[in-house]
Amino acid sequence: MGIGNYFRKQRVFRDRFAELAKEYRLPAAVLKTDCFLSKLIHGSNPDQYFAFQFYKLRGRERRRFVTKRRSEKIEKLCNAAPASEIEKIANKASFNQTFAAFIHRDWLYAPDSSENDLKEFLKRNRKILIKPANLTQGKGIRLLTEDDLKDGVSAFWQKAKEEKLLLEEFIRQHPVLSEINPTSVNTARICTVRDKAGTVHVIGASVRGGGPDSIVDNLHSAGVQYPVDVKTGVIIRGGNKNTGERNITVHPHTGVRMIGLQIPNWDAVIRTVEEAGKLLPHIRYIGWDIAVTETGCEIIEANIQQGSNGMQQDGVGKYRMIMQYV
Repeated sequence: MGIGNYFRKQRVFRDRFAELAKEYRLPAAVLKTDCFLSKLIHGSNPDQYFAFQFYKLRGRERRRFVTKRRSEKIEKLCNAAPASEIEKIANKASFNQTFAAFIHRDWLYAPDSSENDLKEFLKRNRKILIKPANLTQGKGIRLLTEDDLKDGVSAFWQKAKEEKLLLEEFIRQHPVLSEINPTSVNTARICTVRDKAGTVHVIGASVRGGGPDSIVDNLHSAGVQYPVDVKTGVIIRGGNKNTGERNITVHPHTGVRMIGLQIPNWDAVIRTVEEAGKLLPHIRYIGWDIAVTETGCEIIEANIQQGSNGMQQDGVGKYRMIMQYV
């Protein structure tokens, strides 16, 4: 999180404590103490204290939620994988190779390609994303521009090899998702856990809408995350921002009303993560980012450190649900 976002979030926390103190007729210090005790007892952070409305819940109810500490515990239990398997998730080029059956976009990894391969790729695709292979949270992702090629294809090819860049065709998403924010591919985040018998279970789901003029939809780039009903694919509550704003019912950058919005091809989304979740035997707890297209869907990436706020934005704690499969 950038320093600007950090201080903005601290102001949001301060204002939220003040609002709750007024609403519940309590000193703000009492709520801040309760937030601190929740961190000690349940492993939650201040963001989760507000997101999960812990100020309304007793200890027994708080134990139902996957907090930061409990998420780390689940990751250790489910994702203790050899380095070679972790690489298949962490490196974007290795990921595309591993999950090729679920990826339909054209792509090219510069270190494994020739200059002629790059030329042919540029001919086939008009809008291209550049992704550093080993970065996360949308860092370094941008569109290829004429400026990249001002010194010629050969110079760009050398640079792309040195920087280990992955080039991908920009996905043409379903019009319903494009309306939320047309500059970004607005993805569904699906949390799955595979039990010891090999069955993949869908735990929670959300959809993210990108920020103004952003080509990525994640919360670190001013995106908004909205909870989705797993069974129906319908957005059921207002969304949250990474800076602390809550219950955003209309997407702030396009004015699209989000609650009640049906995500298209939802059956295909669920089938995809259920099948893909079986591919890596030592990684059982995954957060999938899925693009929805007019013909179905495709996987963008997977996360083995996925956080827990998005999957519980529906107000239902998922800790017991997950642990029964661990």
